[in-house]
This record gives sequence, C-alpha cells and structure tokens, in this order.
Amino acid sequence: MTAVESGTQFVSDGRRSNLEPGGWCEFQDFDLQYYSEDGSLTAENPLLFWISTLLDAARSLNREPNPGSRLRGWVETAGFQNVVHKRYRIPIGPWPRDPNLKEIGLLNHAQISGGLEGLSMRLYTNVLKWKPEEVLLLLSKVRKDLEDPSKHAMFDLYVTPPSLSLSRFCSTLLAMWYMVRSQSRATWISMDTGDAKLLEIVWNVFDSFFGSTAAATLHNLFRRQEANA
Repeated sequence: MTAVESGTQFVSDGRRSNLEPGGWCEFQDFDLQYYSEDGSLTAENPLLFWISTLLDAARSLNREPNPGSRLRGWVETAGFQNVVHKRYRIPIGPWPRDPNLKEIGLLNHAQISGGLEGLSMRLYTNVLKWKPEEVLLLLSKVRKDLEDPSKHAMFDLYVTPPSLSLSRFCSTLLAMWYMVRSQSRATWISMDTGDAKLLEIVWNVFDSFFGSTAAATLHNLFRRQEANA
C-alpha cells in the first residue's frame, strides 16, 4: 500500500468492489523505518541514514512509506468492524538467538542487501538529485552496516487478520452447535458432560472476542436452543 495516495480510499474501494456484507479480509504491510531496541543502531550509522532519507523522499511524493501502523485506522474508517491489528518485529540479519527469527533475519538481510540499488536509485537520483556515484558510495557503507552483527536492526510488520462480523460469528457458532448435536454423542461429546463442556468452550471463545456481556447473550441463546431441541 506504499504506492497508493490514500490508504482509506484504497481500503474503501476494495471493500465495495470485492466484499459482501458480513465478509472479511486481511491486510499486511510494513513500517519500513529501521530501529534497534538495544541502541545498537544510531543516527550516525549509514544504514539508518539511508533508510530514513529514502522514506522522506517517498513522503515528498505524497506516498506513505510506513503504512503498516496506519492499517487499523484505514480499515476502521472504511467501515470494518471487530478489527484485529497485530505487530511483528522483523529482524535484519541473523543476529537473533531464536532459530526462527534468525532464519527470518538471514532471508531479510539477503533481500535488502541484494536490492539496495533497486530500492535507492530512483528516489535518490530523481527526487533527491544525488549523483549515481554518490548513491553507490552510500550503499557501500550501508552494506558494511548490514554485515555488522553488532547492529541489531529491525522493522515492523503489521497484520489485520481475518475477523468475522458479530452476526457472522454467531451464525458460525450456531452452525457448529447444530452440527455437533446432529452427530453421534459417542463420536463428538460424552453422554454426561459433553453439552456443558461444549457450551463452556463456546462461551469462552466468544467472550475473548466480544466481551462478557455479548458472550452471556450468546450463552443464553444456546440454552434456549438446547431446551427446544
């Protein structure tokens, strides 16, 4: 979404064109501002200077280079409900101790280091009016920072995962309830405590999404459905 002028308009147009009422969607995008949590990346480092200058050049073209943290506002303004917004820290380089993060950091390092010229040249030369040789000199210093294991650089990925509307969530749980009741108790739930345990599980799940009041309402609805079964 970095390439669009208005994130809210983009999300709104997509909702009207591709979704029916009650539908859901997922957005993922980055905040490309690099940082470190331990102070190892500072303003004096070419890596931080390079990315900050690059992002400022994008902003001068009325493009938002850090759309990730704004996804929630755009999605809610577009009319979506029950929006979930998650932040993930993405390391640059294999410096993390966690094996999964180490692999992610290594792959991230490869794609950044291999794409420096492609990421930089147009904005630095056309917008900032740097000479190509000046850009290449800066990028040589950036690569040195990227290879330095003491620089614990990272950026953020934001995700708004699928989130069902309240009505659709209720319908889904009711469908599950009827499905379970229509099957063999020996297969799905025990004779003595199955119904009560299922209701407790459903209530807890619903409570985690929508709060105790809404969960209690659905719980009572299930009780009425059970009495009429």
